[in-house]
Amino acid sequence: MREDFSWGLTCGELLWFTNYIRGCSPEHPNHHYSYEWRRKKSGGQRRLEKSKEVLKLYQRRLLRKVLALIPPHGAVHSFLPRKSVVSYVAGHVGKAVVLRMDIEDFLPSLSGARGRALL
Repeated sequence: MREDFSWGLTCGELLWFTNYIRGCSPEHPNHHYSYEWRRKKSGGQRRLEKSKEVLKLYQRRLLRKVLALIPPHGAVHSFLPRKSVVSYVAGHVGKAVVLRMDIEDFLPSLSGARGRALL
């Protein structure tokens, strides 16, 4: 029997959690998160978004029941057992060029439609 991925949520509640109806932008923050501003070492500020408890519950369920079933790419080192900064750097030792980039603005630029298509 196929598992129901709604986890007891009505369609309206699911839309509410995804902000599908309301939309979200820096001018209209998502009500499922609390926000905190932190100073960056390089200057300027960075906004931290922290999931509120009820959303965090569903995010963890999604992680355990869906995303954990997708094997990570071999190049991934973050948040994996037996992987670390040391294992990440080891692959770059002796290379003529190492490119470093900050993807800070990547997730805000990902549209809801693209996120749904990926899942």
